[in-house]
Amino acid sequence: MKITGSYNYKWFNLTSIYQYGSYFLSEYAFSRMLNKNTAYKKLSVSAFVNKNFFDKKINLTSGLSYTDDVLYGKSPSGFINLKYSKKRYGIYLNSSWFNYSSNNFSNNLFTVEAGVTLNLEPNTLNPGKKGDIKALVFYDHNNNNVYDDGDKEAENYLIMLNNISFKTNKEGNIIYKSVPFGKFILKQVIQQGWYYDEAEFEVQKHSCFLEIPLHQNGTAQGKVIYDFDAKTALEFSPKTGGIIFNIYKDDLFLKRIVTDDNGEFVSFLESGNYKIELNENSLSANTYSERTTSGFKVEAGKIINVEPFMIKVKEKKIRVKKYGN
Repeated sequence: MKITGSYNYKWFNLTSIYQYGSYFLSEYAFSRMLNKNTAYKKLSVSAFVNKNFFDKKINLTSGLSYTDDVLYGKSPSGFINLKYSKKRYGIYLNSSWFNYSSNNFSNNLFTVEAGVTLNLEPNTLNPGKKGDIKALVFYDHNNNNVYDDGDKEAENYLIMLNNISFKTNKEGNIIYKSVPFGKFILKQVIQQGWYYDEAEFEVQKHSCFLEIPLHQNGTAQGKVIYDFDAKTALEFSPKTGGIIFNIYKDDLFLKRIVTDDNGEFVSFLESGNYKIELNENSLSANTYSERTTSGFKVEAGKIINVEPFMIKVKEKKIRVKKYGN
C-alpha cells in the first residue's frame, strides 16, 4: 500500500508519502539484511517554498523534509537558498542541513555556499532590426548533413527555436517571421528515434535559411549480473541500481549512464563505434568485475545488446589445519 498526498498554494508546496510493504526487491532485501522481520514501512514528508521579493530581484527557495524507514532511519533535512539578481551580476547564498540516524549510527552534515555570478556577455536580441527564419527539415538517410538525392522532407516534425515550438508542413518547412536580430538556439527534440543536433545561430539579415538534417538513433542496452558462492563470499550489499558506466566514442568521453533497480541500462546513440566502461568505484564493497570495458557498434534503428557485466564477490580466506602423527 502506498498513499501519496500533495497540497499547493501559490508559492507553497507540501507532499507526503506513506508506504506499507516493499515495492521493490531492494527494499525487501535490505530490510531482511537488517534483521527486520516486520513489514517494510516508509514515511516521507516534505515542504517547499519558492517566492520572489522586490520585483523579482530577490528569490527565496527553502524546503524541509523528513524520512523514516528501515534503511535511512529517522532522517530530517532542510535547505535555504537566497539569490539577488541584477542585469549584469547576481549574488547567491546556499545552505543545507542533513541528519542521518539509523540503529547506532548518526551523522550530521551542514554546508554553506556563497558566490557571485557575472553576466559578461548578455544574450539580448536587438528589437530594432527584424528578419525571417526559414528552415528545411529532412530525413538525412545518407548521413552527410546535406539535402540531396535519397533524402526525404520531414512532415509534421516538431522543431524548437529558443522556447518556441514549430511543426513542419508537407514540404518539411517552417517559417518564423519578424524576429529581432540576435542569437537563437536550436534546441534538440527527439521523435520516433529521429533527432537533430542542437546548434546556435545568429540572425543578422532579413532572411535567414537553415537546413536541419535528421539522424536516426540506435539503442544500446545491457545489464549487470552477480556471480558468487554464498558459502564462501564475503559480506556485501547486493547493489543493482546506481552502478555507473561511462560511454566513449573515438576514445572521447561522451556521456555517463546509470543502472536501474533491475541492474539494467539503456542509452540512445547515433550510428558509430563505441566503448562502454564500468566505473568500479560505484560497485559495492567486496565486489569486483574481471571485465570492465566492452566495445560495441550502434546501427540506426536497431537495438544492440551489450554483453552483460559479471559482478563477482570476494571470497573468505579459509585456513585449513592438518594433523598428523
